[in-house]
Amino acid sequence: MALIDNIDEIKKHNSALTNDLEIETLQSFIDDAINFKLIAAIGFEQYNALIGLKETGTDKEKRAVYLAQKAVTGFTVYNYSDNGSVQLTAAGILVPRSEKMLPASDKKLIQLRKSNARSAFAALELLVTFLEDNTNDFPLYAASNERKENRSLLINTSSEFQKAGVQIGSDAQLYQTLRVYQSNAEETYIIPTLSEAIADVLKTKILTKSLTDPEKALLRKIQKPLAAYTMYEAIPYLPISIDSTGIFELSETVGGVSGNVENRNAATEKRLSAAMNGYYIRAEQELETLRKYLKEHAADFSYTAPQDVLLNDGSISNIYIL
Repeated sequence: MALIDNIDEIKKHNSALTNDLEIETLQSFIDDAINFKLIAAIGFEQYNALIGLKETGTDKEKRAVYLAQKAVTGFTVYNYSDNGSVQLTAAGILVPRSEKMLPASDKKLIQLRKSNARSAFAALELLVTFLEDNTNDFPLYAASNERKENRSLLINTSSEFQKAGVQIGSDAQLYQTLRVYQSNAEETYIIPTLSEAIADVLKTKILTKSLTDPEKALLRKIQKPLAAYTMYEAIPYLPISIDSTGIFELSETVGGVSGNVENRNAATEKRLSAAMNGYYIRAEQELETLRKYLKEHAADFSYTAPQDVLLNDGSISNIYIL
């Protein structure tokens, strides 16, 4: 038994697949989705346990299997769309073609890859959130290092990021990219304001799901400047693609045939600068609100407010520091 045993289990999550497609054709892409995405998110032990729960599991366990299959299906189709129409033969690398059906256009492939990647990341985030909300039912996940990584920051899902006031369309794929920049934003802007001690307490209680009501309120205050600072940190790098061949500016076009592709131009430096400035101003405003909140509720969090330094106190005549 495997997480996905037959083509019908894939068709349940993507009805575009035809009946003549065999599971063996997709197997290598399924394996890649499981190895590089699913196991990386929930851990090998929990993945193995899900396989055995397909038929005998409780409603919650079957729900987890369903979400895991949905995520794997999305990543499988995403990977297959690059290589599925290509056949490696002794005569060379060929693309099948018939009188009735032609290979999909570049535009259709772009749309297919996008929609399946978005669906896959959304299902994977739903699965992780579901396991998180039901850790008593999934002790293997609860004890895993993957869970610690999934809940290691002060914002941990696309939904939380969206609620913090930054519009990302609740895009789980985009949020996975933003987490790298969020980690840096926490270290650079948020933790110096909070203190390491308070940040550690909050992160520990996020993991143990033991936040008190005052701590939940504080976390909401923290998340607003954190989300804005994350975007400020990310914007200069989001339009850039880096791989082993070099560094490139992202521009979505294929083949130069505008009627066959969805064209999107990279934002200008002026637009990027304006966006960065807007996020930075908002972040600074929200951070000042957080400072005031910490001072007003210092006793709740063992917070010691820094003393104000009055430079122009009149002790030095005729000298004013601006």
